[in-house]
Amino acid sequence: MRKLFLIVCITIVYIHLVACGGEFLNNSSTEQTKNTKDNVNVKSIKAIVEQSDSTLEQEIKTKSYSISIPKDWSYEELETGTLYFKKNDKEVGGLYIQPYYSDISDPVKELLPNHSEIIESKKLDGFFTEAQEIKLITSPPAASTDVSTENWIYIFLIKDKTTIYEIFFNTKYIDENNIIKIAKSFKMI
Repeated sequence: MRKLFLIVCITIVYIHLVACGGEFLNNSSTEQTKNTKDNVNVKSIKAIVEQSDSTLEQEIKTKSYSISIPKDWSYEELETGTLYFKKNDKEVGGLYIQPYYSDISDPVKELLPNHSEIIESKKLDGFFTEAQEIKLITSPPAASTDVSTENWIYIFLIKDKTTIYEIFFNTKYIDENNIIKIAKSFKMI
């Protein structure tokens, strides 16, 4: 009976360990695993995405702004001014209009999706307003059995400390140079 109890306990611990992605490991092992995971994800970004130079032949005009995307993409526009960009019927990115909350210490980071980890954050030059780029990895909630991750690049255009235009793309479908190119095509109307 004791052997059966021990086997059941070990099985339960193993299932929890696998389901939580190794969260039971000590901090140094977790950090080492996290760093290895980041390196693999960064390498996979470079391997998956074709480093092609897309031409932005399709201009989208909304009530308040315009932005250009590649000709072979489609988009969906919501009444709020939100856009979703699609390539071969797969959502590859979008654009949200968000309020800027000056009473929060870092209003941009507050807009990032749940279950995401920042890889890099930097200010960008050459835009009509203050711009910040954030590269991140997103993962499903811990309760999910899915352990896949996705790499995203967010470009935040901060207009007059009142509004943030959040332009974001999954790097599986488009490289960083073309993301910057699309973001730079953004113009206020």
